[in-house]
Amino acid sequence: MSRSRPLRLLLTAALTAGLVGACGAEEVDAELGVGDLRGLYPAPAPPVATATELPGEAAYASSVGLLAGGGSVSADADADADGTTLLATDRGLVAYDPTTHEERWRTDVAGGVCALSEVVDGRVALLLDARGTYGRCDRVGVVDVDRGALRWSRPLGDAEYLFDRSVALGRDRVYAGGECGAVLTFAVDSGAPRTPLLARDVVCGHANAMAGGVVALYEDGETPDTPDDAGTGWIPPSDGAARLRVLDAADGSERWSTTVERRGADLHGIVSAEPLVLDVSQRGHRTMRRYGPGGRFLGHLGAQLGPSDGFTVVARSGDVLVGTYEAIGGYRAYDLRTGQELWRVPTTDRWLAGADDDGLVWTQPARVRGDPDGPTWAIQSQVVRTSATDPADAVLVGALPGDDVTAGSVLGDDLLVRDAGRTEVLPLGAGVGPAPEPWTYAAGAVPWADGDVRPDGLADVCASVGRGALATVGLRTDLPAPVDCHWLETADPAYLDAELQVDVEAVAPEAGIEGSQEAVTAADAARARYDDTHRRWPDLTGLGDAARTRTTQSADARRSSAGVEVLAGNVVVRVGARVEAQISDTLDGVVPAADLQRVVTRVAEDVLADLDLPGATPDLPGPGAPGPVGAAPDVCRLLADALPAAVPADRRTDLSAGEAVSTCRWEVPSGRSGTSLTVTAFAVPAARVADRQGRVRSAVAVARGLPGAGERYPAGGAGAWFSDTSDPGEYVSQVLTLRRANLVVTVDGTAFEEPLPTDLGADLVRVGRRVLDGASRDVPDATRR
Repeated sequence: MSRSRPLRLLLTAALTAGLVGACGAEEVDAELGVGDLRGLYPAPAPPVATATELPGEAAYASSVGLLAGGGSVSADADADADGTTLLATDRGLVAYDPTTHEERWRTDVAGGVCALSEVVDGRVALLLDARGTYGRCDRVGVVDVDRGALRWSRPLGDAEYLFDRSVALGRDRVYAGGECGAVLTFAVDSGAPRTPLLARDVVCGHANAMAGGVVALYEDGETPDTPDDAGTGWIPPSDGAARLRVLDAADGSERWSTTVERRGADLHGIVSAEPLVLDVSQRGHRTMRRYGPGGRFLGHLGAQLGPSDGFTVVARSGDVLVGTYEAIGGYRAYDLRTGQELWRVPTTDRWLAGADDDGLVWTQPARVRGDPDGPTWAIQSQVVRTSATDPADAVLVGALPGDDVTAGSVLGDDLLVRDAGRTEVLPLGAGVGPAPEPWTYAAGAVPWADGDVRPDGLADVCASVGRGALATVGLRTDLPAPVDCHWLETADPAYLDAELQVDVEAVAPEAGIEGSQEAVTAADAARARYDDTHRRWPDLTGLGDAARTRTTQSADARRSSAGVEVLAGNVVVRVGARVEAQISDTLDGVVPAADLQRVVTRVAEDVLADLDLPGATPDLPGPGAPGPVGAAPDVCRLLADALPAAVPADRRTDLSAGEAVSTCRWEVPSGRSGTSLTVTAFAVPAARVADRQGRVRSAVAVARGLPGAGERYPAGGAGAWFSDTSDPGEYVSQVLTLRRANLVVTVDGTAFEEPLPTDLGADLVRVGRRVLDGASRDVPDATRR
């Protein structure tokens, strides 16, 4: 026996401690003997089938990027009458016989194929990049499936504005996404351009999606009241209606259309063509919406999506749709007819390759018995088939060629894999026996203790957040919970941001390594994680094993936030909330920091309760004393005779909102944008806020000096901040913030006139102090609080 043999056996025995369970070392030696440890592992699975290397592997080997569920490859299993299978790659299009796997033809394209339509009447439409500029698919074409000839190709426009990679084929026309969401159409036979289904507009407001014979359009182009005619996108759309349309690609007929509120609306894609499920945003919230005949809304599918993190469909078997959320990973399955979630697999021990007629097809690593003259065990790449409704019902199909194959893609009745630079196809046969559990590193060796919360126990933590907490922050309560527990409101109302984020971590124990590292319990590991963050936050008693909290409110009263962090057993809970007004008009929507503090602590309590962890009502500080100013002064009245010469009083607009906020705006349109002055007075309410020493004060007292109002401005006196974002020679943009007690006055001046004012700030100070002085001469200066 070689000198390395005893070491290998020792390591193997340590790694398999979880597999032998209660069987002690003496029992293993007595029953099997040290040299027979390989008997603890199952025999290697037989091969799935004889692998056939696809022709032209040198040209196509680098293109199998869809194997893991993403990348530049589009795998299309649709077949024509001859049963041809098409494979789109980043080198072109190849067709092969699904039975013999012999190549029938190929069409080389320098930059590859981005998308394929369905096969209609022996033809397929495709998006391609004929110039080889990596991903800039700016042409559309049609290929005859029987012989692989590219009948024609036409340009779609400037690739910088081709946002929607969509293509569909009808009986007499081809649909393709054009610039800025436009939908162009071409004659199938000749490629002659036809009247666009949706023409480009100057604001890039349209969007489209195509799949399964369905063409979906979101129409939101230029209107007389469109505020952003340059397409910059930073100005929210004005109130009004856009249109969502669904058409049949076969003949271009409209199935249905409906109007949608255009603020915060968009179309992201088609999740399912039949029954119809669209990935859309409405009022700033992205969800998967189910539609019935006539466009009737049937309900949501799954969780709320993030602005940039969608849901990727990986497989479909009948009415069961399986996919992965980009924000969290794992797999979830849904019944498309009812919208019900059927199951979820939060880990990535198995990789879903797709579905065939017999169910879902997965690949996984498995630990199997080693060769008699080799190591005790080995890792084998295996193919497993499960029921579409129950992923635990697994049958072993066989082994893949090679040990490093961890993913695949189902095309028809075949499994396409990549192994050592080769693209291979394997026919999928019937099962050969029960499937083993997938192997994970150090499986069974992690020393979990009774009472520890496992990571898979956090699956529904987002549901712990109650409707009351969401409503207090200003968030929607009629939508599914976000998949990542991050609620965000930016579109309704506009210019007022509100968010609530919940992060729950079940910290795992750490296995020891003899001679170098001691084992760490899950509770101790969680304590270390808790101690490493936010050490300067004030402690909060009565919640979990340990807790701390913090609140902030900006000096100009435009931003408030609160956070809490809790340790309970091996779980760390972090909850944060923020509300911020982007403009003075929405100041009254800023929730006091103390209210946000009550929200985040209540959410933390509910999370602990749902996890059966200890928690109690936290000891929050009492309310702060109300300030001397109970209502905002009438800004328009106070400044009727105190405006700068460039701002005539007759061009004013009163934008006041309630008793707490008074806003007056003066505008003089001329030149490029003219001159404007906006003055806002805000009577900040009292709040239950504690500083770092635990002393209770009003919100503005705690906020003094915090970010949000620019730099301190001595020329404005005590309690003054100044912000200057001017561009010399182009425009002047300055904001002054003044505060006395709980009264905050903001003066925002902008000028585009020539010559530009050299000292707009002096006018701002004079205007702001007129409001402060006129509000109440008895209000003390902020520095004396």
